[in-house]
Amino acid sequence: MKKFISAVTSLAMTVTMASSIAPSVSAADASKGFAIKAYAEAGSKYDAMGSKVTVSKDDIAAGDVVVPVAVYLDEATNDSEAVSVSVKLVSDSADVKNVTFKRVIPTDDYFTTAKEYTAGDKTFSSTRAVIFAGEVSRRGSFTPAGSWEIAADTSQKEAGADNAYIGCSWTNNGSAYEFTGSKSTDHPFFVFDVTLPKGTAAGDYKLEFCRYNTDTSGQHNNPTPMIETKAGRFNEDLKNLNLEEMTITVEGSNATTSETTTAKPVETTTAAPTTTVKPAETTTAATTSAQPVANADVIFDFGNYEAKAGEEVQVDVTVDSKNKAISAMDVVFAIDSPLTIDEIDKESLAFKTTAMTNMAILGANFKSLDDKGEPLVPTKDPVFTLYVTVPATTPDGVYNVGFGKKCEVHKSNDGSKYSSTAINGKIKVGNPVDDPTTSATTAPQPATTTTSATTASQPTSTTTQPVANADVIFDFGNYEAKAGEEVQVDVTVDSKNKAISAMDVVFAIDSPLTIDEIDKESLAFKTTAMTNIAILGANFKSLDDKGEPLVPTKDPVFTLYVTVPATTPDGVYNVGFGNKCEVHKSNDGSKYSSTAINGKIKVGNPVDDPTTSATTASQPVTTTSSTTASQPAETTTTVSTPSGNTLKPVWGDVNCDGDVNVADVVLLNKWLNNNADYAMTDQGKVNADCFNPQDANGGAVDASKVDLTKADSDAIIKSVVHLITLPAKG
Repeated sequence: MKKFISAVTSLAMTVTMASSIAPSVSAADASKGFAIKAYAEAGSKYDAMGSKVTVSKDDIAAGDVVVPVAVYLDEATNDSEAVSVSVKLVSDSADVKNVTFKRVIPTDDYFTTAKEYTAGDKTFSSTRAVIFAGEVSRRGSFTPAGSWEIAADTSQKEAGADNAYIGCSWTNNGSAYEFTGSKSTDHPFFVFDVTLPKGTAAGDYKLEFCRYNTDTSGQHNNPTPMIETKAGRFNEDLKNLNLEEMTITVEGSNATTSETTTAKPVETTTAAPTTTVKPAETTTAATTSAQPVANADVIFDFGNYEAKAGEEVQVDVTVDSKNKAISAMDVVFAIDSPLTIDEIDKESLAFKTTAMTNMAILGANFKSLDDKGEPLVPTKDPVFTLYVTVPATTPDGVYNVGFGKKCEVHKSNDGSKYSSTAINGKIKVGNPVDDPTTSATTAPQPATTTTSATTASQPTSTTTQPVANADVIFDFGNYEAKAGEEVQVDVTVDSKNKAISAMDVVFAIDSPLTIDEIDKESLAFKTTAMTNIAILGANFKSLDDKGEPLVPTKDPVFTLYVTVPATTPDGVYNVGFGNKCEVHKSNDGSKYSSTAINGKIKVGNPVDDPTTSATTASQPVTTTSSTTASQPAETTTTVSTPSGNTLKPVWGDVNCDGDVNVADVVLLNKWLNNNADYAMTDQGKVNADCFNPQDANGGAVDASKVDLTKADSDAIIKSVVHLITLPAKG
């Protein structure tokens, strides 16, 4: 463990820190800084105390005290490429050994309930400790900028930390970033909790910056704390790095106390935004592949969708690894023309990690490792999210989306891979005459296109499913209005006490009335819906904090705001579901049968006032196809070793298996974290040295003189997605 921690700050130093000749930025030109303070957004009693926190004698006598702490990065210009900072605990008290630091990963939940944030012109909710830079994805979730390495330990000898220690290093992944707030200090650079055990002795407990050279080889001067930009460095030696440290003062103990423990308070803000619910499959796919779907180690599912020409489709790709741990993925996507994949979300929710993407080749890859460098088992959340454009001129038809020429799922850092299968996604556009049945394909096949798109009609009352027999009954209610007014339509749902995991619906209304807004809050489930007013669509997940489906309350499940134009003739107008009403039982794809009682909006004094009729919401047709992801052929290259102790590099092939892929990155990062436990051959070291190598022309070099850093790892990962060619120079 100590080896892993000791390398935290050095392994990320960084894109330009691989050389000791980085330019300097003078103090007169600019400055940046770090400040250790109470985490101002934590919702604790210490929020406003800044760098001077006082813990009362009553609180410390009552139980363990948790002080949420943050390190803030203060910079006027968002031009940092790499950052290294670490913090240690110092005190004269003998109890200092009992005080601990707990790291907080930017992609992990921190708050019990979501907090509301604003990033630029977008608002979002999150249960995470949102950091200083990142972006809000189209699904409404926050994706932290760059790549992080954060680790905590009880001590760290090389950093001069005899007691609690935490280190954080960050790179921008070679991409520009935007502040989450209006300035960098609006949100923390990283967060950690400081726990003082019950009865901790009175005194000052100081949180100080560790100051040491992170390059243990001594070849370069890479001090921490330090910030790198293209213009140069910021550190204490150059007198252009401002540092503010923190003191936690524990007041004298008091033995007569209550049993209340100071803890991180529960937030009282609104619920976190939900991701778009993927329309569930209702059939089992057949396959003629030599590797049946059920027998593959890993199964991907791209889902089935419906869209109109001119719309956008969010494709959520799920993965079932059958509880196998995965260390990395490297994939390329493909889609039937004229549909296009215009964005690949950088956040992989299934692994809570950030992917490297390359839109030029529709490629994405990521590492999926825990803080000890071990592979992770994916959750049921999407592993990839694709944003697909359906051009306005798209003919009616069913179009495939899936993997292209690459789908690599890595077991570990030795280059071994799992077998994998993918169920292609089907995007049904309009109303194709021939709706193809499920077929097995190896790659997305061109879809048959037919007639032009038509608007889905409102379901009629002549249904074979009586209202009383449906599992779930919606009621849009009855209303009266005058021409020129607005009507609030509250849709209620009776699930007959059944729990519901998700809903995905599309509304429809009689012309000339229009639905101008769909409320994003579903009161019946106390959750937030994703809405698309262009197609009058809404969907949400309705799960408790344990991921279990919820039974709706009697409050409205949807609220629609309807405009009655001033020129509307007297009459009775229908409002209800359009071509979709999916009510999901659970995450296995099963759905309830549903019925809707159309709403009636009576305008003026119509001559004929029709009675309310029960209608069954139409269910979209879903088709499923199984596809076996094509696996690149395994090839082995024998590397010749020259006489003596010099070796010629095969750039990027760290594990020497003849293939450069994410497995090489995994091995290199594990070696950087703990070179005592993760062996690397001399040939592997020479191959890994691909950022500012000893000989950029590929000549034989001395393996003992190789200097490996995180910059080499970054270079390999960028080469895998064809952003650069190895070797890289900086």
